[in-house]
Amino acid sequence: MTTATLEKKGLVNVLSSWCLLAYDIPAKERKKRSDFLKRARALGAMKFTQSVYLLPNTPDTYHEAEELAALGEAYLWVSEIKEGEAFKVTQSFHASLTLRLAAIHNRIARIASHLEAGRVFIAYRMAIKTATMLQRVWKLAKASGFEDLVPQVEATVETLKGMMEGKGGGGL
Repeated sequence: MTTATLEKKGLVNVLSSWCLLAYDIPAKERKKRSDFLKRARALGAMKFTQSVYLLPNTPDTYHEAEELAALGEAYLWVSEIKEGEAFKVTQSFHASLTLRLAAIHNRIARIASHLEAGRVFIAYRMAIKTATMLQRVWKLAKASGFEDLVPQVEATVETLKGMMEGKGGGGL
């Protein structure tokens, strides 16, 4: 696939090296399974199959995935995939980050509603978690070379920051 074709699709950087996190936690161990899934999602991992999550293979994501796998009953390995498949997986990961950013925008709208209603404490708590989510999306977009997402995330950070500073939130 040519660079021009990739640029049209917003993906100049096709990722061929991925961290795969597979877990084998029985459904009857609900708490352990739930904790693993919550932490995998918090890392920004994309669900690939029923029990496999993917992250781009960077030193940071590898280290974080390694820590998660070390909790037990989860396995980590790195895989190189061929170009055609790499494009599809990269496209899916890009889409998952785009969806995360949309969910963050929804959270910001809820934060604004709380601020308008005078529920500053609730808004502030939500803003802290939202800032953490934004940081993760920014880090993954940057590490993945998704230069189309980086400015969107940065603009969203400024929106959230301005909203909280404007309502006496004291900044984030």
